[in-house]
Amino acid sequence: PNPQPTFTLNDTAFCDPSSLVVSNIGPTSHQYRWVLTNASTNAVVWSQAFSTTAQPGAGLVNALVNTSNTTAVVYRLKLVARAGAGGVGQCADSVTQRIRIQPKPDAVIAPIANSCSGSTLNLQSNSLGSGLTYQWTLFMGSTATGSQRPTWLSSSTAQNPTLTIPQWSHPAADSIYTLKLRVV
Repeated sequence: PNPQPTFTLNDTAFCDPSSLVVSNIGPTSHQYRWVLTNASTNAVVWSQAFSTTAQPGAGLVNALVNTSNTTAVVYRLKLVARAGAGGVGQCADSVTQRIRIQPKPDAVIAPIANSCSGSTLNLQSNSLGSGLTYQWTLFMGSTATGSQRPTWLSSSTAQNPTLTIPQWSHPAADSIYTLKLRVV
């Protein structure tokens, strides 16, 4: 009889492929081969030769790549099971599941002009991607590690918030602030 391969995925759509968990739940008496193909091109992008190792190697996660920030990439992961120790004429069967790697959004802030105290700036995210969530943070200093000034932002989660710089009656010197935008 043909072996009946089966495996589970902890999810089928990922932004970060390193969170993928694949579990082969077939018997240990079989030999297994894993093959990953790009669903659009049918090109094999990773494979593992027949062996008694039931789980895919680390190379699988490294092969799941999406460099686009607007389009998902779909892969097909196939598990081939072969009964016994192998050989010509061996009974074999396979099962395939789809894995979707979501596009990674690209956080882009429109240029901001130098401003004086008492100014209100209209911030603009030119981030690429769809269905994005925005996280704006304003820091004192030239790096994103200083103390935060969240009350100066009209919203830390809006796509295009305003930033109001308080009015100082006697500013001692120029001040530098760092604006950070994270999109998910």
